[in-house]
Amino acid sequence: MVAAASACPLGLSAPASAAPADGVAAGASDGDPWAGLGGGCWARMSGRQDAVTEHLFHEGGIAARCEAHVDVYNATLFAVLGEDATPFECASAELLDARRASLRNAAGAVVTAECLKATQRLLDVSTPIGKCVYRVPANKKELLNSPEREHWLAADEKGLDCILRGPGNCLVPVTVPAAKGVPVQRCVTARKIKVDQATGRLDKHDPYKSRHSADGGFAKVQRERAGLPASQVPATSTVVDDMTTKLFLGHAAAIDANLTKGDVGPVGYMSIPSTLPMTDEDGTQLCIELSTPLWGEESAGYEWECTFNETIKSLGWMPCPGVPAMFSYHGEHSEARMITIVDDFMISEVNGTAATEATIAALKAAFDGEVKAEFAV
Repeated sequence: MVAAASACPLGLSAPASAAPADGVAAGASDGDPWAGLGGGCWARMSGRQDAVTEHLFHEGGIAARCEAHVDVYNATLFAVLGEDATPFECASAELLDARRASLRNAAGAVVTAECLKATQRLLDVSTPIGKCVYRVPANKKELLNSPEREHWLAADEKGLDCILRGPGNCLVPVTVPAAKGVPVQRCVTARKIKVDQATGRLDKHDPYKSRHSADGGFAKVQRERAGLPASQVPATSTVVDDMTTKLFLGHAAAIDANLTKGDVGPVGYMSIPSTLPMTDEDGTQLCIELSTPLWGEESAGYEWECTFNETIKSLGWMPCPGVPAMFSYHGEHSEARMITIVDDFMISEVNGTAATEATIAALKAAFDGEVKAEFAV
């Protein structure tokens, strides 16, 4: 698996006043010591701030206003930071204290770490005549040039069909959301190749998979551009803690539901995948009208949590006070506990499995049979 990526080197994000994360220095100015500070400098500086602080900040104080101290400062600075020290370089004794102060502030500033999910792009797949390397396309251009082009196009169509099967989801002209003043969310597609772990060959049933998602991050930008208020709905769902989870692993039923089964609020819109362009009879481009939550939407997890919680409460399950994502059931002849992790949950029951089986049956009826259960004794 490829290591996680981020906007800045080493996965660190520079402050808002820093230069772009490509690390290209644009030169420094007296008024803004951050000008031209690239992401590479920020990452390395954050990792070595103790060395810089020890050697630079306690050496001269206010009295160190001479060229000798300037030379020592610059020499140490470049020895620690290399070329990324340019924004903090001092040209004269008069600027020495200011440069030290700016470096101190930069080294002690809070940084934000960002981890993004990576996709495996190259896979070794066994074939009757040996191993073959398959490449997962990252965009439309790579897909159209792929030897497996037809397979990937079919997978994209299948992914779109899965969305359109959701209650109320349909294709509409882009003029519909435009008339309502609702932005059309950008569509992003995650693709993967499924390999049979036992044989190392392509899965016999469904080896090429595509999942279309809404670009929730870009949706924030779209709302700002359209002058719409920021979403007040939480972007996450509650999950149980690790210790509580371990208590359930002796006897559990794991249920896999689907985020797209939650009840959504206002109708949303998303563009169709770029590999599947479609228009109506008038030639107007189509988009997807969403009446159910979708992967990637900011509120999808929260909306699913609300729907699921209301469903199990109607079955007699009650939230455990003070313990997030945990529910209890007290029946006439059984007692059970349930914990939830987004769209998975586990049930541990005393005296048989009657409550567990009844819950699973009710959930299958509520979610069109799309509930998978495994029992462990």
